[in-house]
Amino acid sequence: MNTRIPLIALCLLMAFGLTNCKDEAVEEPIVYNFDDEFKDITVEAVTETEPAAVESTEGDVTDSATEDAAAAALASGTATAEMTAASDAMASIVSEDEATALSDALASGGTLSDEQQANIDALLATGSIDAFLPTTVLPTVNGQTVSARKATSPREVVLLNLTEMLLGVADECSDAAEASLATAKATLDAAKASQDAIINGSYTTRETAIGTVHTASLAAITTKWADKKTAAETKAASMISSIEANGLPSFFKLLVNIVLNKKLASFSSSEAAAIKAADLVQQTALTNAAAARDTDLATSTANYNTSLNSATAIAASAAASCHNQGGSN
Repeated sequence: MNTRIPLIALCLLMAFGLTNCKDEAVEEPIVYNFDDEFKDITVEAVTETEPAAVESTEGDVTDSATEDAAAAALASGTATAEMTAASDAMASIVSEDEATALSDALASGGTLSDEQQANIDALLATGSIDAFLPTTVLPTVNGQTVSARKATSPREVVLLNLTEMLLGVADECSDAAEASLATAKATLDAAKASQDAIINGSYTTRETAIGTVHTASLAAITTKWADKKTAAETKAASMISSIEANGLPSFFKLLVNIVLNKKLASFSSSEAAAIKAADLVQQTALTNAAAARDTDLATSTANYNTSLNSATAIAASAAASCHNQGGSN
């Protein structure tokens, strides 16, 4: 069947205005894209904080000049005036036999009887031995003298959580604004995560370095005080050998052993103080490193919040403009 005639008739009718021969216009959907609005929103990089330095000084036990002079004199078979004065003062407290017994007891390293300890205390009370005793200087950390019981502990800092704002306008235009904000936020989240990883990585690196220094310090402390003990014992043995070889009074031997005993006690307490100082240096350094980390993490969070607030404001403005772009309400 030929359909062209009715079609021609229809067009004739349209020519007389009875109908419209033109194709009906199709309205194109509006595409909303706000991604460009957020292209300049970034998280400001954090300039990492350098942890506060830990200042420390090393403790020591130093031989007295009087003892050094006595050792030099004994090496040549003589005694100094200070040795003679100390010997005379001791002779007024204990007999020569008691002096020998005390000297042997001190040399053996055993526990003194109450009577022997009382005699030692009495000899020290004369003050005649003071000039021979070593000088002890305790270690310090940040200007604070450290005893064998000094300690500290690091602090903790809790970061604030971010509450995200939601737009809540439900049409295609505002949905597009909110979707663009979500994309921008994801970029900000990734930037913050990267910045935080750098900050935490710096702390881990510092923590490892601090631990390495601490381990080395403890090893050096052990070596130092072991060497000092050996040197002190060798010095005392040489002095006593000269006393015996030259037939000098037994009070001289007692003097040497009292000084050695006091010196070894100082070594022991000083080593304990040095260990505590090393621990304090480590703990303080870790505290300072943690404080620097926490400061930087807080700055990173603040920078992130600033950027996210800006992005949220842009998204809100974009959503508000949706009505001017064909959006419905």
